[in-house]
Amino acid sequence: MHNRVHRHPSVDRVAGDGQSQSVAITNATVIDVATGRLQNGVTVVTQGERIVGIGPRFTIPPGATRVNGNGEFLIPGLWDMHSHHQGTGADCLDLFIAKGVVGTRDMGGDTDFILPLRERVKSGAVLGPEIVAPGPILDDAPPSYPYRHRVTNAQQAREIPHGFKIEGTVPARMLILCAPAGFEHFVLEMSEPAKDLTLPPPAPDIGRLMAVAAKYKIDILGPLPKQPGVST
Repeated sequence: MHNRVHRHPSVDRVAGDGQSQSVAITNATVIDVATGRLQNGVTVVTQGERIVGIGPRFTIPPGATRVNGNGEFLIPGLWDMHSHHQGTGADCLDLFIAKGVVGTRDMGGDTDFILPLRERVKSGAVLGPEIVAPGPILDDAPPSYPYRHRVTNAQQAREIPHGFKIEGTVPARMLILCAPAGFEHFVLEMSEPAKDLTLPPPAPDIGRLMAVAAKYKIDILGPLPKQPGVST
C-alpha cells in the first residue's frame, strides 16, 4: 500500500513540525477502495508524511494531535487526471481538497498562470492540490479555443519546448494534440448516429473499423473487443 500522506504546509503550521509531528485520526470508518469494504472504528496514525499505523487498537504516540473521526470516512487521496485550473480559477483550489482530491493533472493552461499557481500551492501560500502542469496545449486549433500556444509548422514545434523548460522550475511536460493524415476521413466514414444512449455503448463493428482504418492507413492499437471471424 502506498502510505504517503498528502500534508499541506498550512496543516504543519497548526500541528507543528511537518517532518516529525504525529496525527492520530481515531474511531473513523476506513473505506478499502479495492474491495469497497468498510472498516469501522479504525485509528490511523501519521508521522510526518507517512502513515505509520492503521488498526482498531493502534497505540497513539504521546503528544500526537488527535482528530475524532467518529461518523467520518477515510479514503486514499484522489487525483483529478484532467483539470483546467485556469478555467475553474485559483479561488476554487480549496474545493479540490474539500472533496478529497489531493492532486491534479492540469491538461492545458498558460504558463504565466499555471506555473505561479503551482508554486503558490507548493509553498503553502494557498490551500490546494498538488499540480502536475504540462503548460499550454500545442496545436493550431481555432482562435476561440483557450489554453493553447499556436503551432503551425514543424519548426515551431521544435523550438517551443525549450522556452517552456526555461520558464519552469522543473522539466515541462508537453501535451501535443495532432491527428495523422487521413484521420478526419476515417472518423467521418465510421460515424453514424447512435441508436440509443444506453451505457455502456454497444461494441463497434470491428471488421468494418479495421477495414476503414486500413483504407486511410490508420493503425488501430488494441486490445479490441473479440468478435467471431475477425482477426485483430
